Amino acid sequence: MCGLVLRETGLLPHANPGVMTREEIAGLREVTASQGIMLESTSERLCEKGGVHYGSPDKHPAVRLETIRLAGELKVPFTTGILIGIGETREERIEALQAIRDLHEAHGHIQEVIVQNFRAKPDTKRADADEPDLDDLLWTIATARLILGPDMNIQAPPNLSPGVYPRLIGAGLNDWGGISPVTPDHVNPEAPWPAIDELARLSAEMGKLLVNRLAVYPAYARAPDTWLAPEVATQVRRMSDAEGFARDDDWAPGNTEPPPAPRVLAREVDPEIARIVDRATAGQRLDHPEIVRLFAARDADYRHVTGAANALRQAVSGDVVRYVVNRNINYTNICYFRCRFCAFSKGRTHEDLRGAPYDLALEEVARRAVEAWQRGATEVCLQGGIHPDYTGETYAAICRAIKAAVPGMHIHAFSPLEVTQGAATLQKPLSVFPGATEAGRPRHLAGHGGRDPRRRGARHHLPRQDQHRRNGSTCSAPRTGSACARPRPSCTATSRRRSPGRAICWRCATCRSRPAASPSSCRCPSCTWKRRCTARAAPAAGRPSARR
Repeated sequence: MCGLVLRETGLLPHANPGVMTREEIAGLREVTASQGIMLESTSERLCEKGGVHYGSPDKHPAVRLETIRLAGELKVPFTTGILIGIGETREERIEALQAIRDLHEAHGHIQEVIVQNFRAKPDTKRADADEPDLDDLLWTIATARLILGPDMNIQAPPNLSPGVYPRLIGAGLNDWGGISPVTPDHVNPEAPWPAIDELARLSAEMGKLLVNRLAVYPAYARAPDTWLAPEVATQVRRMSDAEGFARDDDWAPGNTEPPPAPRVLAREVDPEIARIVDRATAGQRLDHPEIVRLFAARDADYRHVTGAANALRQAVSGDVVRYVVNRNINYTNICYFRCRFCAFSKGRTHEDLRGAPYDLALEEVARRAVEAWQRGATEVCLQGGIHPDYTGETYAAICRAIKAAVPGMHIHAFSPLEVTQGAATLQKPLSVFPGATEAGRPRHLAGHGGRDPRRRGARHHLPRQDQHRRNGSTCSAPRTGSACARPRPSCTATSRRRSPGRAICWRCATCRSRPAASPSSCRCPSCTWKRRCTARAAPAAGRPSARR
């Protein structure tokens, strides 16, 4: 059933089937975004004769705690909670909350804790039982917040406590749970769901923004490789925004229609947002957390950020919109990375998905720059694969050739990986390399064509060869009496023939060519394979090589 819902409706299933085995939880994980079971209570006293759980073996605390524990081991985002007003004491509520806290500290999988107040139902054994009053509910929510900490999501069903929403928020609640405009609350059908707009208004009055979320909370949606099965992760990525909440609309960059204007309910702008905007408009450089905070602005904060940006644009540029006529010059599609990030290196062979390998001569690069200038371009954008023969001098030579042919041409050049390679081969710091050759230095650095190897948070997502490049490991194997100081993505290199009379130094981890007759041992300090490194033929005319 969950599989059908996932594949045929586009909705995200959240399963609450009760007590489950490890195999059942694992099976459901493949087709659900999250699962759950209410712990209700850890009081074994309630399982004795006369207690509300008597005769219900699936209600035994140990059984339910084991289900929650198994879900944690299987990395399933999980919902649980307690039911108050069923004969338990406040001490027993605290014990239940502490048990939930301990399981979450062990596995990190409890995404929300529900504090649900009992409601008596006609024609049941507890039809005449007392219900917990509002003060008891507020005390329990506040206790849950203190025990579970500031990062836990705590929920109380709003339809069971109508008219007191601000007090629930004030006690520590930060989630209203699932609210359906289509179906009733099947557990409490006599209690209708509140209107979402009304909840949003009342939340805003308490200084809170009501944000639509998915069945999986943002912290887990942002780590899908850990917490979600592949099929579910794909759907979650499509449905979530950059923070991990549900997308409010289907707008995306490139759409011809402008994005819909978000509603504004908050009475005031967050003082932190106002401070960051003031710093930015004053020309001060923002740090990373401040920039992230601006991107996360919603409601009145969003309007304040966009309004300030529009005012700054009006002050600087008025109503003038500028553009530049440029031409991309892709000087090579040869790349020894296999990251599959860009169009330069895809597939198992040179020709797969990117055509035959090419490496333009400097004369051809200059000719294309002249042609662009004659057609009205004032800028060339240089981007290419990470060619194993290229050094910092190679990149400088490309810039000099363009400037010699078209002195007035603006050069927008080189991805972070190319800058890294150029700096390493010239043994210069990254900050110095772009200006290493004044005659041909680019005026702007490109932000596309490769990933920034310096971003620490992305390291575990990079292929191994990217990480070796970031670390600046070099291959010092001798070739025809000279050494190669080129940064290596892995440990060694062999010759791979690209065209008659020329060979390319390629990493040994993926090389399928036969080595030359007299290979020499690789002395790369990062070497783990200890393959062979062979001599290369002379490079084509006009192209500076790695040979010292």
